[in-house]
Amino acid sequence: NIQYIERDGTEHYHTLKVFPETLTKKVTLLKYFRNYMNEHLLKAGANMTPREGDDMTRLPFLRHWFRTRSAIVLHLSNGTLQINFFQDHTKIILCPLMQAVTYIDEKRDFHIFKLSGIEKYGCTRELASRLRYARTMVERLMTSKSGSGRVRSANPSTS
Repeated sequence: NIQYIERDGTEHYHTLKVFPETLTKKVTLLKYFRNYMNEHLLKAGANMTPREGDDMTRLPFLRHWFRTRSAIVLHLSNGTLQINFFQDHTKIILCPLMQAVTYIDEKRDFHIFKLSGIEKYGCTRELASRLRYARTMVERLMTSKSGSGRVRSANPSTS
């Protein structure tokens, strides 16, 4: 099933087989991403059992995304920012709620750091480089929100 949320907050529900023609391009991209993730990405949390109340929790949705020469940047509705780097397949996930960053290295090992710990103790050059890049991407997102940058919204009225 597809939950589609317009910029004004209006929600629509469809299936991958039955949806408005205006969503054709987005559904095609969604299917592409789903297939890619199923084939290539880690199954993070695959062994976790749902907690009571999880079925009532609203999942975050993709608010904005854009691609640069170096990475794809995904900004979710809960403020989480994920950056997938093309060259070495590393990823960083910045979570404002937890005030933490997850770094997935070339070996696909997960490393989770509290931002306060990085501030106090420092971090590796690799992570520092990616955090600097993330900062420029956050600045780009902030600029686009003020109307002067180019970032793709996840809804058809702006892409």
